[in-house]
Amino acid sequence: MTNTIVSADAHILEPPDIWANWLPARYQDKAPQLAKDADGGDAWLFAGAAEADPIGLTATPGMPWDQFRWTGVTYDEARDGCYRGAARLDDMDADGVHAEVLFPPQRTIGHFLGDDDDDFVRAGVDAYNAFLWEEFCAPDRNRLIGVAQIPSTGIDDAVDAVRKAKATGFRSVVISMWPSGKDSISEDDDAFWAAAADEAMPVCIHINMISRRARAKAREISAKRGGRQLYGSGSGQAGAKAAAGLSGVFSTVPSTIGQL
Repeated sequence: MTNTIVSADAHILEPPDIWANWLPARYQDKAPQLAKDADGGDAWLFAGAAEADPIGLTATPGMPWDQFRWTGVTYDEARDGCYRGAARLDDMDADGVHAEVLFPPQRTIGHFLGDDDDDFVRAGVDAYNAFLWEEFCAPDRNRLIGVAQIPSTGIDDAVDAVRKAKATGFRSVVISMWPSGKDSISEDDDAFWAAAADEAMPVCIHINMISRRARAKAREISAKRGGRQLYGSGSGQAGAKAAAGLSGVFSTVPSTIGQL
């Protein structure tokens, strides 16, 4: 019998044209823009940031470990499979991987989720989810299992987003903060869990949970320091999962844990 390998935590490097192609024109002035890092590599510049974030270590697939570097990496050097679905399938075939569960790029999505303009947040999340479903995963959605991002604009939008994701065909969603927008899990999140259960939609927590308010504070600190504020991920992820488990949500709505 041949064992089937499924990567349960894969990622996409956002393609250089993603926001130009998928984000409405009225938001282009705030969209992440391609720039150059100090060593001539490609980087994403976020509105209000003091410096651009290099693609560096997010473009390492296929590179020997001793060639990993934070700056000086261009899209021309990155494998096409980092950001093109058809090429990703070729890479998966070479690696013997049957399917991948694909989570969003953390930095550009974080830029949208932390913004204080609800319309901009919704537009960015919708643009990413549309790209993921209609472009990246389109070559084979049974093997390229995209996880839809839930916006950070409150419980009503979170409920609408999980229902839209299900109607589109997504098999899972990811939350980066509690659906109500509060700093910790609360009864105000119940409508989201109920909607996810009703749609039989598994809910993922990836790396960390951070409130919109905290994201804005980190952006302010980053601007003052002339760089990016980084977060430790391990304790945040463990704390978020523990909070969800101890709240009783998994026993109350067990279908939020399910098979993709």
